[in-house]
Amino acid sequence: LSSHTSTSDDPNDAGGVSPHLSACRSKGPTFEPSNFPNAAISWSTLGDIDLVQDCSFDTDRGTVSCLNSDTASLIEYQQIVQPGSGKIAVFAACSWRFEPSSKIKVVGALPLVIYAVDTIELDSLLSASPDGVTAVAGGAQFPSLDSKGLGPGGGGPSTDQAAGGGGGFCGQGGAGVGSSGDLPSPGGTTYGTSDLVPLVGGSSGGAGGGDGAAGGAVQLVAGMSILVGQAGMLQVGGDGARPNSGGGSGGAILLEAPSVTITGVLAANGGGGGAGQSGHGGNGTPDSNPAVGAVDSIYHVMGGNGSAGEATNGMDGIESADWKSGGGGGAGRIRINTSTGAATVTGTISPALTTTCATQGTLHPLFAL
Repeated sequence: LSSHTSTSDDPNDAGGVSPHLSACRSKGPTFEPSNFPNAAISWSTLGDIDLVQDCSFDTDRGTVSCLNSDTASLIEYQQIVQPGSGKIAVFAACSWRFEPSSKIKVVGALPLVIYAVDTIELDSLLSASPDGVTAVAGGAQFPSLDSKGLGPGGGGPSTDQAAGGGGGFCGQGGAGVGSSGDLPSPGGTTYGTSDLVPLVGGSSGGAGGGDGAAGGAVQLVAGMSILVGQAGMLQVGGDGARPNSGGGSGGAILLEAPSVTITGVLAANGGGGGAGQSGHGGNGTPDSNPAVGAVDSIYHVMGGNGSAGEATNGMDGIESADWKSGGGGGAGRIRINTSTGAATVTGTISPALTTTCATQGTLHPLFAL
């Protein structure tokens, strides 16, 4: 963490830590964020935060691991109940700068909101992807063995005839299969809203051998602008599955600022399905390439690929006379709200903006909620 004091009015000065609201260059957002009221943020002691090393945001405890106590006092943490759903965890500052030298991991069960009175600049990896069985930031955990996936779009369970289905969210999960003629296990269905109100994460694949948790939910809100730079990646991909299980769906990304520029990556892709007795599907990728379904070298069966790019549904497992294979996870949801309804995008967004799983809209007028 950079620890110098910055009161510069230059928006190109990333700064480190500024002690009071007077250092914020704007008077705050001129719009209402989705899912919580602008008035919930007090701004009284907010500073400019510049993260230069690996760090984790704990959404349940309200801690940022790389901040010392003095710097931590310059952010504001709240758990806010969003209309129509559960709590979200809001971390507020004057501005946030995520340097290329840092990698940011989300831990904790609540969806993450990073709020800036002024600007957010992301030039590092910010990940709310699961770690095997354990999901974060509102994503669904992997269930107990031979159970339906968790979340509204949970994939069907592993059965005697078929492996687990992939988790669904915006895209459907792929079906888990067995031998030709066996009854497949269905992939998870779609749910949620295109504007990500409320902010919710993805659903897990159906259980067989393990893994397949879903991607979490992240919302970035800035009063002036959001930049996802060339080195920036916001990743909420679903987890790849172990044998007989379905891959987890992608999670949710919501960006809100008058101006949003994407030269890096936003990714909410599904994980690959498991296969056979040893094949582990790939995790949802931070690009537009699908997570590869597992290939079991002994039984020569293949799990379904996860969603990515133009393909929003997870692929079905490949039928085999020898063993079962799981379905791939479906796409999550991406939403970008700006003053004009159009972000500047030269980077990668997956699912693609040409699909219904990645959309753009305009900001809510102030005090509209």
